[in-house]
Amino acid sequence: MHELVDRFLAETDFTPPFVLFGHSLGALTAFEVVRELAVQGRPLPERLIVSAYAAPHLPRTASNLHALPDASLARAIDERYGAIPQHVMADPELLALLLPAFRADFTLLETYRYRPGSPLTVPLEVFGGDRDAVSLEKLELWREHTTSDFRLHRFAGGHFYFRENPRALIEVLGAVLGV
Repeated sequence: MHELVDRFLAETDFTPPFVLFGHSLGALTAFEVVRELAVQGRPLPERLIVSAYAAPHLPRTASNLHALPDASLARAIDERYGAIPQHVMADPELLALLLPAFRADFTLLETYRYRPGSPLTVPLEVFGGDRDAVSLEKLELWREHTTSDFRLHRFAGGHFYFRENPRALIEVLGAVLGV
């Protein structure tokens, strides 16, 4: 994760105003990007929006999906997250094209180690689905990672709640961003 963040920041020039939004692994990545921006004394986002990911300091359950053989990895991702459309699961060539990206994502996720640090000074918005495995309590604990405003937003749905009702997400984003 830290190598990814370093490479990303070396290639990215953030010009205020900006907001960062990350969903699932993207939430963790966005959090680490903002932490590193602060360490480097670079401009910070107007707010950080994280979605469908438990507070980063919480212990993670041991999982080694990234080490599974391809077929087992695809099945596990589909069973846990419903993230792979059935037409992709049924097409071995298409699935073979996507599995390296999935494996890289799960390698990042499963090898991440939280490093304690100062809380962020940016407002933090936390989004989550009411039927996601990421509980309300685990989302609420993001509060510890900011000294600024904190708001928790729950949506009807699972891990990919925005697929079930995109309008609800758009409305909340509009309100949060003042547009």
